[in-house]
Amino acid sequence: MKAIIILTTLLNLNWAWGHQLPTPTVLDATFEDMQIQHANLKDSIYGRVTVDLENEEIEIMLQQPTDCPKGKYCIALAPAPVFIRLPITEIFDDWCGSTTYIAEKNLNPEDRISETITVTDYTSLVCRIQVPFATEVQYRTYNPWTNQTIESLFSGDRLTERPQYHF
Repeated sequence: MKAIIILTTLLNLNWAWGHQLPTPTVLDATFEDMQIQHANLKDSIYGRVTVDLENEEIEIMLQQPTDCPKGKYCIALAPAPVFIRLPITEIFDDWCGSTTYIAEKNLNPEDRISETITVTDYTSLVCRIQVPFATEVQYRTYNPWTNQTIESLFSGDRLTERPQYHF
C-alpha cells in the first residue's frame, strides 16, 4: 500500500512539474485618475490600459462623453472610444520589483510625431515605498516640427489578467 501511495505521489509531482500554469498574456487596468494634456483627449471620462504580451502591444482606450445637454437624458449613442495602440519595444524589472512595459512608434524621426506609452506595474514591489496607485501609465508624444513634447499621465488599479474565452 505504501508503494502505491509513493508511486501516485511521484506521478502527481511529475505531472505538476511538466504542466506549469501559463503566464498571463493579456493584462488590463482601469484608470482611476487621468491627467490629460493632449487636446484631443481632454474630455475623456473613462479609460483603461491593456498590455497584450501575446501580440506584443500596449493599448490605451479612452471613452469620450456623449453630447447630451446637462441634466437631460439622451437616446444618442456614446461616441466611439479612442484607441492608442503601440508595439512593445522593451520590458524590464527594476531592483524594487516593479515591472515596466514600454511601447513606442516612430515611423520617420524627421517629420512624424513619435509616440511612447510607458506602463509601470507596482504590484510586486519589495522595497518599502508607498505608491498611490498600483499601475501608472504615461502617454508621451513628440512633434519634431514644433519641438513640443506633450505628456498625459494615468493611474489606476492593478494590472489583472483578462479572461480568455476560447470557442
